[in-house]
Amino acid sequence: MGGIIVSEFVSIDGFYADPGGGLDWVTADDEHHDYSISLLERTGLLLFGRRTYEIFHAYWPGVADNPAATRREIAIGALLDPIPKVVYSRTRSYSGWVTTVRPQLAPAELVTAKAETDGEIVVFGSGRLARDLARAGLVDEYHLLVQPVALGGGAPLFEPGRRTDLVLRRCEPLRSGVIRHFSVPATGPVERTNYS
Repeated sequence: MGGIIVSEFVSIDGFYADPGGGLDWVTADDEHHDYSISLLERTGLLLFGRRTYEIFHAYWPGVADNPAATRREIAIGALLDPIPKVVYSRTRSYSGWVTTVRPQLAPAELVTAKAETDGEIVVFGSGRLARDLARAGLVDEYHLLVQPVALGGGAPLFEPGRRTDLVLRRCEPLRSGVIRHFSVPATGPVERTNYS
């Protein structure tokens, strides 16, 4: 039985993409690749929004057999290739790379998938999908890869105007300045020290 993990690059001010949808502010170095390998080793199902899937699909299929790829890229490619993938898209269809397309999020299907999946269910990127999953109460854990940059605007990971309490389980500062936050959604009131 797997939980749903959202693994997301996010700016220090909470955006998963800049105002133009770009990601040129993201650091994805060897430490990040090691994290990805570790997470993929325990992943049984991947969920994607259309845009993130297209980014992954444009690069990763076949990387495991590419002699020009780095050792870490080969490991990630070899892990990604056989994992079943679900892409949520109303406008596109995809075939190959163990991919199924769904037109919209169906919470009941994911509750069943959580019970039947051997391993974790992981969402890489796919900020809109992550928000939809959070709204449906389906996210079990967040891996927030907080980049040392404030974008000042863009696509927010968390729904604007809606409070989301998280409980930090641990954090890891990386050499690049990225801080990985491993958090779970709060299941009840969270004690806070108030300044009043």
